[in-house]
Amino acid sequence: MNLPHLSKRESRILSFTGLTVILALSYNFLFEPLIKKWKDLNSAIISKQIKLEKSHRIIEEKPIILKSYNSYYPFLKTKGNNEEEMRLFLGQIEELSKKNNVSIKEIKPGRIEDKKLYKEFSCNIEIEAEISDISKFLYELTKPPYLLKTKRFELRAKGGKDSFLKGSLLITKLTLI
Repeated sequence: MNLPHLSKRESRILSFTGLTVILALSYNFLFEPLIKKWKDLNSAIISKQIKLEKSHRIIEEKPIILKSYNSYYPFLKTKGNNEEEMRLFLGQIEELSKKNNVSIKEIKPGRIEDKKLYKEFSCNIEIEAEISDISKFLYELTKPPYLLKTKRFELRAKGGKDSFLKGSLLITKLTLI
């Protein structure tokens, strides 16, 4: 580049500056977006590969999963409308409490939540019992045929004996639709 009013040195500095500006702009607006897009695509490919491998493992374990599902399905299938199901749910809790010497002082049916594949029934109960009986009661809740879940659990000492406790529980049950 030869401009008549610039010296040779100024002309070189101007050329170098122009080249630097062109390289900086091409890096910022051409190369960097391409590199970012390439990295994003690579990370997307890696995440899809991980999902594919996980799905493949699940497909390989399909017979085991189906066997487990079929063993629990009779306990989780809906046995009637919401009122009948809630009555059965509360009956299971009462039956289990009598079996484990746990005294139910108050039982309040909770709400019924409709999800896509299942319904969740809940109830609040107030109990009193020895600590060993409460632990057996809680253990039995989670085993078949009950398969219940304790979502909230509060215990406090009741006057008198040290091992006699009063508690409040939120228990839920899932049924498949």
